[in-house]
Amino acid sequence: MKRTFDVLPALLAGVLAFVIASGAAAQDDRLPEVPAPDLSDAAGPVRDALTEARNAMADLLDNTDEPITRANAWLALGDAYFAHDYLPQAGAAWREVEALQPGRSDLAYRLGVLATLEGDSERAVARFSEALDQAFPDVLVPARIRRGRALLEQGDVLAAQADFEAALRLAPEAPAALGGLGRAALVDGRAEDAVELLSRSLAIDPAGTRLYFSLGQALRDLGRVDEARVALDRAGEGEPTIDDPIMLRIQQLSRSPQFYLEAGLAQADRGDFDAAVQMLSRGVSLAPENPDVVAAYGKVLARAGQYELARNALRQLRELGRMSAEDWVVLGQVEALTGSIEQALGAYAGALTLEPAMPEALEGRARIWLHQGEFDRAAGQFAELAEQAEAPAKRARMLYWQGMTRLASGDCEAARPHFQAAFDATTPRDAALLSALARMRASCLDVDADALDEALEWSERIYDARPGLASSETLAMVHAALGRFTDAVDLQAAAIFEALKAGELERRSDLQANLARYEAEQTAERPFAPDDPRFRLD
Repeated sequence: MKRTFDVLPALLAGVLAFVIASGAAAQDDRLPEVPAPDLSDAAGPVRDALTEARNAMADLLDNTDEPITRANAWLALGDAYFAHDYLPQAGAAWREVEALQPGRSDLAYRLGVLATLEGDSERAVARFSEALDQAFPDVLVPARIRRGRALLEQGDVLAAQADFEAALRLAPEAPAALGGLGRAALVDGRAEDAVELLSRSLAIDPAGTRLYFSLGQALRDLGRVDEARVALDRAGEGEPTIDDPIMLRIQQLSRSPQFYLEAGLAQADRGDFDAAVQMLSRGVSLAPENPDVVAAYGKVLARAGQYELARNALRQLRELGRMSAEDWVVLGQVEALTGSIEQALGAYAGALTLEPAMPEALEGRARIWLHQGEFDRAAGQFAELAEQAEAPAKRARMLYWQGMTRLASGDCEAARPHFQAAFDATTPRDAALLSALARMRASCLDVDADALDEALEWSERIYDARPGLASSETLAMVHAALGRFTDAVDLQAAAIFEALKAGELERRSDLQANLARYEAEQTAERPFAPDDPRFRLD
């Protein structure tokens, strides 16, 4: 499992004040080298962790004079403070290590990261250089990337570029190194190189949204104004990931629920749901009654496809009495996906109590009505959603579902105007819409040869882009309508094989029936069977 973390603002944004003269600080004078912070407002697990670490450090100092042991203990105390964003205390503890054991590469690296967070790029460069001089394996790539960033901040483009290139030689395709090279190329006036490098970094790590600022500038320099506008609209605060073993070990010391919340959400944004679930699970264990952490955990579990666990987490949130309308919708979705239909309807009702016109809740309820065979209620709800939709793509999708509802009831003619309206509402057309239109023309509508040829063109394009069960089935249906039954039989047999591999064959009564029809040189009777996956909730 890949788990990489950065310590830049996304996860360590709030540097807490260095408070000495109040509360707990005034009572703790055992470690004068590292004045105690005021922990009165800290979360309970954080307060406990830092108090334990500080007491253990004081006890050790009372019982040993061995320099290496003391140095390692100071390092551990600094790590504990750093993990919880108490940066002045972390720096004070780490400087005690330097006094006892100068020249430690892992210490120099830590102090370089600290200097970066404190905005001192000159000191950061010096510390990272010191760390690299020792050739400690854990710092070879991250120290070069971080030093490159600091050098770039100072305007030393050539030196920064050399660091990023050295990092890439050790870790090919490292997104932070690619992003750094892209930024260097932009500063150097090489806009085309910048676009290529920044785009590669974002393709590997889409959550590195801060790069979109530089990408937008590079595109604008090339005169690609529309693309530049799109890139700048997508710009955010996320830095591309640095694979950083030292910072990872430190961050794992955290007992802050907020840290695990932010870390989990950051990992989810990067698409690493295994890591996100692990982070948020830790947050929930630390703060089981924190609604923000529990809500995020449930939502990320749902995104990861772990629906039973997601349902349990969101039911726990419901017991806390802190459900937002969005939380109710996600609970409704996972209740539906796990077969709890009445509970799903209840969850959607909860969302609509808070936001009476919430489209996601209305759509979820309409999908359940469609699944239950309440076609008029479902069609009416989809019609309302289509009428309210401002975005053409959203309107087209609701019209599509209005048409699908009529097809599910077996009324092809009633479905026709809704699909046509969806077709007219937006371009480019969605593959699901084109597939439905092609199936209708091939099975239940009276159309001419030109309309069937157009349906064949759509179906072939969809099949070429994504060959599989659904596209094979659609293309077979159109070939049969054109009288090409040999091709239809071959494609339908391929669809049956795909269904068998996916464990879907027993749930698809129409597949074998349509194969028999094509073998008898007959066309399909209807575009979608009643048990087609499109009408199911899972």
